[in-house]
Amino acid sequence: GMRKAHQKLVDEQGLNDSHMDAVVELLGKTLKEMGVDDVEIDEVAQIAESVRGDVLCKDTRSLYEKLGQANIHKAVDKFYDKVVEDERVCDFFKHTNMIRQRRMQKEFLSHAFGGPTEYSGHGMRRAHRNAVDEGLNDSHFDVIMELLGETLKELEVPENLISEAAAIANSVREDVLCKGPNLYQRIGGDLAVETAVDKF
Repeated sequence: GMRKAHQKLVDEQGLNDSHMDAVVELLGKTLKEMGVDDVEIDEVAQIAESVRGDVLCKDTRSLYEKLGQANIHKAVDKFYDKVVEDERVCDFFKHTNMIRQRRMQKEFLSHAFGGPTEYSGHGMRRAHRNAVDEGLNDSHFDVIMELLGETLKELEVPENLISEAAAIANSVREDVLCKGPNLYQRIGGDLAVETAVDKF
């Protein structure tokens, strides 16, 4: 994983935040030179930021371990209590089996936050296609992000962990909203990644 691959650099060569900043900046410049749009460059930067702690071996625990399974489950329950009451998004859940929805979200977040749970649900695009067909868009995703943030604050989760959770949740925005090809495809697939790595 990220930590194991970078531990020696941290320990022996002092890899730190300033180095990570330089790498993210250089990666952005490389992608810009390749003609990649700013939107995709920003998305790559967000993904890089979401692994900063792992790359720099700042805390050896995953977000799952930092929050704990019980707290993740409590957060999901409290979050969906808010969702089904919020008039901006509740209609998307009116025909949803909320017991199953809560179970699948607990499984997904536990997996996405680095826990031992495997996510057995459909991919993000398939799982959200009907909602997108019914009008789910960025403004609704923003509400979901807002409600997630509120929930974590109410559970007294530290701000840095809320930011980490938000970055992970936001990293699936394009797939949840079924927007065009995924980031990998948008930047040009295998050839573009190989070219970026070679130039980088």
